[in-house]
Amino acid sequence: MTKAIKESANNIITLDKTLINESILSTGEFSSDGIYIKKYTPRRFGENNNVEEIKKDSNKYITTLKKDGAEYSGMLNNIFQKEGYGLEKYTNNDKYFGQYDSDMRNDNGIYFFKNEKNEENNNIKSECYIGQWKNNLKDKYGVYLWIDESENNFEFEKSNFDVYIGEFDEEKFIRGSYLTKKNEEFLVYHGNFDKGGKKSDNNAYFYSSKLNKVFHGEIKEDILLNGYLANFDEEKDEIIELYFCEFNGDGSVKEIVGEKYLKLNEEEILDEKKKIKNFRNILLEGDYFKKIYSKYKKIKDKVEKLDDLTQILENEETLGEIDKILNKFNKNNIYYNIEENFFGRDI
Repeated sequence: MTKAIKESANNIITLDKTLINESILSTGEFSSDGIYIKKYTPRRFGENNNVEEIKKDSNKYITTLKKDGAEYSGMLNNIFQKEGYGLEKYTNNDKYFGQYDSDMRNDNGIYFFKNEKNEENNNIKSECYIGQWKNNLKDKYGVYLWIDESENNFEFEKSNFDVYIGEFDEEKFIRGSYLTKKNEEFLVYHGNFDKGGKKSDNNAYFYSSKLNKVFHGEIKEDILLNGYLANFDEEKDEIIELYFCEFNGDGSVKEIVGEKYLKLNEEEILDEKKKIKNFRNILLEGDYFKKIYSKYKKIKDKVEKLDDLTQILENEETLGEIDKILNKFNKNNIYYNIEENFFGRDI
């Protein structure tokens, strides 16, 4: 399963703005050779209509563009750049649905990479980013998924996947929750990433459902350095014992120190146990893995049903569905719960 963030595909559709400008200004529309553009009539849904936004949208156009297998339907600004809502299909079969500004992906958007076949097991590998963008780059906050499953599978139990939920800075992971589901095992990392995309944090947390253990400590460039390991009793839901672990440069265990030999007083031991238990409790509060999988499937299904976005933009009843899809992943997820309820961050 791919772990590197892919570069987004470039759109090959460009407009000869000089050619269409006279027609669009005189008649309000232009139609020729796979291009259809007309004036946009802004519509607003909900109670809090924004007058400035409506005024801004009144200077926009809606369009359907098709060229050499690439397609775009959505909004354009007054100089015929993609601006506002749009649906784009690329020649390599990638797809983007979301917002644009000055011909670039900006604000909220969903990017589906084309499916690939896993030669090892004949499964389908799918990859998707749902979140915020800045000048065509994944930025600020988002969800990145890699899923490996049999074709036409709709069952969570039969899927394997990785998902990163957290903060981005120009395509790079910054801080987040990295979840892995492989068969019946669930793994969670929560912490920072370095500029190379590797886990690097002196206050990181790991959880393994199979081992029923939580590790709290330091990691650098994906290699554990040292920290506390807590083993839980499933029936009593309590920590059986706390260990201090130190690792070699290759990640192998160098030393393990039992609880009664720790260089901590009783209060410090209780505090460490409390932090670890609270972290685990947040993970077990909700069925995060299944919720993420289910939401992804619903979003993918809705986007796949979208065809010509111009029809949606002109229909007041369906216009609100766009924002619902783009904001499907909200603050009610594992990353926000840990950051706000555990670390006390206001994000």
